[in-house]
Amino acid sequence: MDPVEKLLALEEIKQLRAKYWRSLDTKQWEEWGSVFTEDCWLKFDGGVSTGGGDPQTHPTVETRKGMVEFVSNLLHQAVTVHQGHFPEIEFISDTEAKGVWPMEDIVEHATTWTHGHGHYHDTYRKVDGKWLISTVHLKRLRMRVTTVGGIPGRAMPNG
Repeated sequence: MDPVEKLLALEEIKQLRAKYWRSLDTKQWEEWGSVFTEDCWLKFDGGVSTGGGDPQTHPTVETRKGMVEFVSNLLHQAVTVHQGHFPEIEFISDTEAKGVWPMEDIVEHATTWTHGHGHYHDTYRKVDGKWLISTVHLKRLRMRVTTVGGIPGRAMPNG
């Protein structure tokens, strides 16, 4: 891949990830699904793995349709804010890449509020001239889960 193609591909992957977070947080499920390959998969950790902790990795969710169904069911009533920062993207070939994105998220359900930090470990594949996400594994560094009461988006924990 020549340097100009590499820079263009890097920017396309950054835009792809931005679309992932925006469409996830705004609950635009069809658009969110459009950032993935058909045969994609998702894993995410429910615990912190640093310091020898059990990452509590959830079962893998497979296929674009499966991911959209799973995540939309999990988060459709939650208020979420996801941010990614300073990606490390490595091109494996002209049609494959992998990346690590430091992340922060807030997931607010009616009775729990989670504030987390970690890294998204992604792979990307160019399909029909377009970069798409083919795998995602969210690994947690920190999670703070607080019990709250009330309506998501309106009840913030004290402290």
